Amino acid sequence: MVEEQEQEMLDEEVEEEEQTKGKGKGRKRAAPEGDQPEDEDSSFSEASNPSELDFDEKDYMQLNFAKKAKKEGDEEEAKEETEATEGTNTLTSARLKAMTEGLAQGITSKRLKQFLMAFSSAVHLEEGDKEKKILIPSTATFQELMVFAFQELPILLKTFVSKPAAEGKKVVLDAEKLGKNENLLKNYVSNYIAFLGKLNDTAMVEFILTNSIPLAFFVLRLKPYHLKLVKLCVKLWSESENANVQLFAFILLREIAKQNQDTERNSEFFTLILKRCYKGYAENSRIMAWKNYDAVQFMRNCFVELMGMDTDMAYQQAFSQIRKLCLDLRTLIKQTLVPSL
Repeated sequence: MVEEQEQEMLDEEVEEEEQTKGKGKGRKRAAPEGDQPEDEDSSFSEASNPSELDFDEKDYMQLNFAKKAKKEGDEEEAKEETEATEGTNTLTSARLKAMTEGLAQGITSKRLKQFLMAFSSAVHLEEGDKEKKILIPSTATFQELMVFAFQELPILLKTFVSKPAAEGKKVVLDAEKLGKNENLLKNYVSNYIAFLGKLNDTAMVEFILTNSIPLAFFVLRLKPYHLKLVKLCVKLWSESENANVQLFAFILLREIAKQNQDTERNSEFFTLILKRCYKGYAENSRIMAWKNYDAVQFMRNCFVELMGMDTDMAYQQAFSQIRKLCLDLRTLIKQTLVPSL
């Protein structure tokens, strides 16, 4: 009897445990999806099993097509960016026209800087790194750029750095505006000198010198380029075989000297001009012949005109040069050796 009772108790306990497990499973199934605990191992195994993926061939083709379209779009976008970058480094006729019209309407630092970048690239077309320069593929565009830079821009720059003057009064330099744009003006004058110095075309040199008179208005403030420009003018005046080039080079030189006497009154600078001109005249008049008589006579008249701008300074220079000649002549007379002559 006791054994039967124990067996019945064990059976009841087993039935209660089974009922308890059944209730737990029922509750787990009835629970909301958001409250179900996630089993990382089971989810990984389900996702990593290809046979259980609901992914057909059509979806696979659509995915590949989307990836390919995205890649092609990125390539086209990169190509457009490259073309846009190359376009900014290429000077077209339309772009040059927009630049010149903007400068003609009124010079600003930004407009002037953009134009000077193109001008510098044109002057140094065969030099430097091509990737950092503005490309000028058309010869017509190059000519238009140079004509504007040498014919129109000097007048516009003179107006830009001058103060508004009343009617009948002399135009005065605006030192404040010139100081703010000094680097841009130096850039222009340096490229101007570089291009003019390496030209062999006489007609082009004459064209540039004809339109360069406005530079004398502000070039004295652009040190040391005022000295370089004077040196170049004296060289063209004394060495060129073309009479027009000599004439226009002297006119620019005279205007620079006149501007110095009117505004700066720098006696050392004026003395430098006189010394360089005298040296050029002396070298050309060393051997006189009918072939160079007219050229020497022209240079003599030019030198006399320069000396007439400041008679006191001219007297000092003339006296020092005559005294130097006298000392050299006395030294030669005292020496009897033929090689010394």
